[in-house]
Amino acid sequence: MAEHTRRSVLLGAAGVAAGTGLAGTAGARARAASGPAPGAGHRFPYPEGAFKPVAEELTAFGLPVTGHVPRELNGRYLRTGPNVLGLEDPRAHHWMLGEGMVHGVRLREGKAEWYRNRWVRSSQVARKLGEPYPGPVPPDDFPCNTHVIGHRGRVLALQESGPLPYELDEELGTVGTYDFRGTLEGAFTAHTKFDAHAGELHAIAYYPAWDHVRHLVVDPAGRVSRTTRIPVADAPMIHDFALTENHVVVLDMPVTFDMAAAGSGAPVPYVWNTAHPARVGVVPRAGGAARWFEVDPVYYSHTLNAYEEGERIVVDMTNFPAPFLVAQDFTGEPVARIHLPGRVPLGFHGSWISDA
Repeated sequence: MAEHTRRSVLLGAAGVAAGTGLAGTAGARARAASGPAPGAGHRFPYPEGAFKPVAEELTAFGLPVTGHVPRELNGRYLRTGPNVLGLEDPRAHHWMLGEGMVHGVRLREGKAEWYRNRWVRSSQVARKLGEPYPGPVPPDDFPCNTHVIGHRGRVLALQESGPLPYELDEELGTVGTYDFRGTLEGAFTAHTKFDAHAGELHAIAYYPAWDHVRHLVVDPAGRVSRTTRIPVADAPMIHDFALTENHVVVLDMPVTFDMAAAGSGAPVPYVWNTAHPARVGVVPRAGGAARWFEVDPVYYSHTLNAYEEGERIVVDMTNFPAPFLVAQDFTGEPVARIHLPGRVPLGFHGSWISDA
């Protein structure tokens, strides 16, 4: 199978299936330039207002505290999200493409010791900042911008659909990509589930060139110990999943990869696909075939909880009515609303990493 890069897919490379690398980048920019010029009457919501990128990396010590921080609350609260670096044209920008920036606050013995924010140093971020990138550039390299977690003493910045996680040190400096001790093959996910009882980290990974998704299990030693391939059609976007004591719940919804959208220069070539049935798959945690159940067509954001009641599986989740469109056009206006007030929400995710 030909090599594909996340950047070629998300920037609309016409030749993704043929592995033509970054061929779509210039096309996307050219189409952006041919659209309406920036000026009065044109707003670009993703890099404005509350979504405006943070332009500097800051470090502050001895932070003022309003109220009281419990002395027992010792650790770091980390939060991440897309923070575009060097935006060339807001008309060609989509917030999912922004470089990951991790923010952190360190609490210890009732004090807020520090705040700092740092871009994830992928190869392209290092180049933009004029810094060296140590070692060879990995396939699908991307400054992971979707989630940040603590796992087995490591801090991992996560991204779905291709790139390896990036490991950060305790002060948010980038250590490098992390492949679970050489055992991760292919894509990972943004939203893992950790089973503290079993000591396992679970993931559902997808990738535009696959005809399946993968249930990955990372064992207590930090290695991917089991991979279950689950056949799916149309390369759906699977942002999150659910985990119960005995089952994995896969949410296969009608937002799928679209080659025509990629070829036309769409910033994010995933579309609402009315021909793709909405369904929920139930897979044994120990591996095995999925049982599929068709549901009404919706799109979901995240799962909140999942548990078993006898032979029933209950999943608490957020969802959006159909159709849900993730892309925007080059004028800066979203292509479609999601039947909620305001614009498509920008996502930020965080984790508490305790010293205990």
